[in-house]
Amino acid sequence: DTKEYVENTPVVLRLMCLAGKEFEDMFSKALIEHKAYVKNGDVVVGSLAAVRTDHILYGAKTGVAAHALPYDYLVISTGTSYQSDIKTDGTSIEHRRRSYEIEHERIKSAPGTVIVGGGLVGTELALDIATYFPGKKVEWLSGSDTLMSRIHGFHELTMEVVEREAAKGDLKLSLGERAISVDQAGSILTDKGNETTPGARAYWCTGYRANNGFMKDPRTAASVASCLDDEGFINAGPTLQLPALSNVFAGGDICTKARFGGGERMAGYAHGHAFLICENIERLAGTKSGPLQAMHHGIPTGTEGETDNEYVFISLGKTDTLLYAKWPVMKMFFQTPDAMEEKYGPIEEAPDGWVELGDLNPVKFQQWNDMFIGALGEGR
Repeated sequence: DTKEYVENTPVVLRLMCLAGKEFEDMFSKALIEHKAYVKNGDVVVGSLAAVRTDHILYGAKTGVAAHALPYDYLVISTGTSYQSDIKTDGTSIEHRRRSYEIEHERIKSAPGTVIVGGGLVGTELALDIATYFPGKKVEWLSGSDTLMSRIHGFHELTMEVVEREAAKGDLKLSLGERAISVDQAGSILTDKGNETTPGARAYWCTGYRANNGFMKDPRTAASVASCLDDEGFINAGPTLQLPALSNVFAGGDICTKARFGGGERMAGYAHGHAFLICENIERLAGTKSGPLQAMHHGIPTGTEGETDNEYVFISLGKTDTLLYAKWPVMKMFFQTPDAMEEKYGPIEEAPDGWVELGDLNPVKFQQWNDMFIGALGEGR
């Protein structure tokens, strides 16, 4: 890894907006050093440069490979990155702490903020800033006419929150308007001839890119390099193995969208990938018996195609969340399950699943975070 720690990524946007004790409490629970949970192995801080059929090449930065590391089994989990500084390659936990503090100060001191993009990340960030920085001008642009258009019902419920915040006078959402360039004053120009506030802090949330530079390195084996899909992600199969190499796996955001529920790359699915990959390596190594497990919509099911196990859970600022699910296991998290069943029918039969606007911030930012970091700390 390029970092000495793992970070619970669903809390990243919220940490940018917190300060003081609130920040310290969440930050202290959101990161853990790799060496704290790697009990039987070595942690190597470096950047993957190339993948061969029996070893990797790595160095201090991408493209520089001073070292070779052999493997029996390889798991590629290099993830994604954004045009804006949302994720980080900063080595130490202290560096990450400082980066959050700097970003918070940039938002606080800027004359306004601009959010470009109406997907999951853009929506979470725009409403976090609007609710945690009252009085701060937030200009939000989305080229689409709807927010989070891939998920049924999200736009309509999100607009209830947007309209409430916009009525306070500081949040402005412009749907169907694309950012096309940035001028010398730092204003973003749109395809409708408008421009944003000069000097505003801008966040480009119009999509992430796969961290796949090593796949394009000439030293990477052709059997590995050929596994990229049309979008630049690794085309891992239902067992998360690469097509040509049964001992090489891909997990997390670097995987093709078919390995995620509804094509949405989210942390919950990455956790499912991790469990499945561990199980399958144990079966290949002979320490567990039985057939390899497969993924269905990002959830390990034993056999592909059992149920439509999709779910999405995002925050909409301080007091609101949206929960969507087709997976029966998620029924327990809905605040009004009886009302949901009356409205949509049984969750496993509802064609578009259940979707609820409520307040599950404690679940996302406390319970889920404690479960994730706690499990790592206990070596599970």
